[in-house]
Amino acid sequence: AIFTAMLSLLKICSFVPVRQGISLPGLRHTQLCSSQLMMRTHEQRNADSSNGRIVDDLSLAHARGKNKNANVSYVGVESVDSAAPPARPNVTPGEVAAGIAAFVLLHSLGYSMASLAGLDPESGAGACARVFAASTFIGLQLTSGSSSDAWLRSPPTGQAKWAWLESPAAPVLAWLLFAAAAVAPAGLLAVSGYPELGRAMLPAAQSISVARAAELVVLAPLEEEVFFRAWLMTVLEDIGFGGGAVIAVSTALFALWHLDSVNGSDGLLLFAIFGSWLALLYRQSNGNLQVPLGVHMLWNLSVVLARLSLV
Repeated sequence: AIFTAMLSLLKICSFVPVRQGISLPGLRHTQLCSSQLMMRTHEQRNADSSNGRIVDDLSLAHARGKNKNANVSYVGVESVDSAAPPARPNVTPGEVAAGIAAFVLLHSLGYSMASLAGLDPESGAGACARVFAASTFIGLQLTSGSSSDAWLRSPPTGQAKWAWLESPAAPVLAWLLFAAAAVAPAGLLAVSGYPELGRAMLPAAQSISVARAAELVVLAPLEEEVFFRAWLMTVLEDIGFGGGAVIAVSTALFALWHLDSVNGSDGLLLFAIFGSWLALLYRQSNGNLQVPLGVHMLWNLSVVLARLSLV
């Protein structure tokens, strides 16, 4: 059942529809033409279709002597509507807060159920909690009217704010940049007489089971990127947060999410820096979830391997 749920979650994140960010400033103006002209236009279209011809709105208006002085370029309303992006429901700050609380509760509930079934973190309790929380949270959003392609999406080609993020190798490059930026300061702090602070930026030695490693490398990035980047950053923008505030809130909640009995407070600084990097990548890639997801998976893999090598 866990494997089936994981496949379903992967399918949702990998094959969601593409959201085309098309602005339609002229649609309202286009629809301001008189109802009589629109009726005549459709009648003429039907008549012309039988003869294999289509006459556009502007030509027809000019031919009938209507709106001769109008400086308007008409387009087919039907074609404009077909290109419209999926409607996103209005979101209130209260609903955002409720969504955050629901996600935390779902994760806790999943972990509690796994523990009652006799599982522990090393034998799959965390994996069960993550699958349950992510899949249930997505299901709740869909049933509440939030279309999946409103926040689980990939951007149109060529829309990334940083061009290199459009490359298939972008997750690898972004991971290498963060790894270099994280390891170098830790080494400098260690040799400068601040080893405690340096250790706070590096993974500690820890023995990890196969189930726990699979959870950290695959399920943890999926759950956290779906919530902290795809959903949270999208709804924060919807309620009017600016770019910097969106990144700050996502980063703060991501760091606090890892402040638990397992991670403690030692790695809080690292999680804050890592969360801000992932949020920045998501924003600069125009909402391409694959980029921060790939970076998150690669980083967690490197952390697991580092911990095992230090044991």
